[in-house]
Amino acid sequence: MLNEAMPAKIPRERDILDTLWRLFSSAQLAAAVLLAIALASALGALFPQAPRQATRDSAIYAQWLASTQVRYGRWFGVLDALSLFDVYNSWWFRALLALLALGLITGTTERMASLWPHIRPMEAKPGHEPFTDTSRQGVSVQCSVNQPVEQVTEHLKSALTRRLCRTRVEKEEGTVYLYADRLWIAAAALLSHTGLIIVLVGAVVTNRLGWREDAVTLSPGQSYEIGHGLDAVLRFEKLEMDTYPDGSPRDYRTCVQIIEDNTEVERVIGANRPVTYRGVSFYQVSHGMAVAVKASDQNGQPLLLQSFADGTETAAVVSLPFVGHQSERHFAVPDQDIVFQLVFYQALPDHGYDGPVFLVQAYQGSAIEPIYSSFIEKSSSLKVKGVTYQLALDQYSVLRIVREPAIAIVVSGLLLAVVGHIFWLCSSFWSPLRLWAVMSEQGDRTAVELIGTGERSWLEGLAQNIEGKESD
Repeated sequence: MLNEAMPAKIPRERDILDTLWRLFSSAQLAAAVLLAIALASALGALFPQAPRQATRDSAIYAQWLASTQVRYGRWFGVLDALSLFDVYNSWWFRALLALLALGLITGTTERMASLWPHIRPMEAKPGHEPFTDTSRQGVSVQCSVNQPVEQVTEHLKSALTRRLCRTRVEKEEGTVYLYADRLWIAAAALLSHTGLIIVLVGAVVTNRLGWREDAVTLSPGQSYEIGHGLDAVLRFEKLEMDTYPDGSPRDYRTCVQIIEDNTEVERVIGANRPVTYRGVSFYQVSHGMAVAVKASDQNGQPLLLQSFADGTETAAVVSLPFVGHQSERHFAVPDQDIVFQLVFYQALPDHGYDGPVFLVQAYQGSAIEPIYSSFIEKSSSLKVKGVTYQLALDQYSVLRIVREPAIAIVVSGLLLAVVGHIFWLCSSFWSPLRLWAVMSEQGDRTAVELIGTGERSWLEGLAQNIEGKESD
């Protein structure tokens, strides 16, 4: 009965849908798509990508493209037509992601369909179809022990459990049937596919409903309208810094206020401690020196100033952020036809300055020679052509503002993918074998027959374990 042959199944004739299904569920196609996505990501790192702000504003985007065209010359048209300056928003990159998602879904479904008949609880009694099918394709080992059948059953069940097998036992008229397998490991490995599908879903949701502002620069007292459906204003209060004994920065954090509907909420954004408000996250990116400037005429009346970094708008106070050593900033006084240039230096030992210092120069009209030139190393005032300028030195912060509505989905998918990958690694050490055992009483002895899909040496070792000839 154990070697009973099963009737052969007539294979179903393939059609075009079967061919497409096999194509999309194949591991070869998934590997090719992953390689293509990796190459596309490499192109995205090789060529400059349009900033997010530029892609949402046609005028800014046109200006950015014009500056990029100078760099690439006659190749610019070809590169732009291939969307190599906006790889991750191009139609072909999204098509690759869609193809990867389709392959993962069909591949997971195919593997689950093939594993499901074996993953579900199996019959342990002989005569059941998987039992007879395995007896034809597997190996059989027999042994006999001088122990009661119940004791042999418990000993075999314990040995299989230690080998990460699930077991099922059935009894009938003095005979005990046992089934064991490790197919659950192969099934658990599918979690990696499921996790990747969830990650892709989360990425699509975030791309459609999320947004980010990568470089929001704020000086003390400045405000920023968050927008994107959130009627709130972010106001920068101050930058706090902790230093080492030698004066080098150890940690820094930005103190802000979030103002919405006349309600002010105070938050502190750390270098590795983002703040979340109503689904919007605020990250500390960097910081630097800034100079706030205001001017007044001989009568004490404020003059309007224009920061070149802020565009054409004029204001009573302008803030000039500096990004590093020898960086330059300019502002103009339209009513005086004067342009100021400020250059930041980390230190100028040759001029007697061992710490941060600014070179301030003023130019009248189109003159080449400055009408004023001086160094300042702390907040101070200066007078040029009868106008008094107050320069206040402070720190500015660069923040990243992000809304990622599906971040929890992405994290969950990544965790599933990691767990599934661990089980996949386990499957390489513990193959998904299947085993049936028949134990029956023969006088004062118990006859045992082991039938399984593993190697004969494994079954023989298990039989020796039962007989007590080999320790487990």
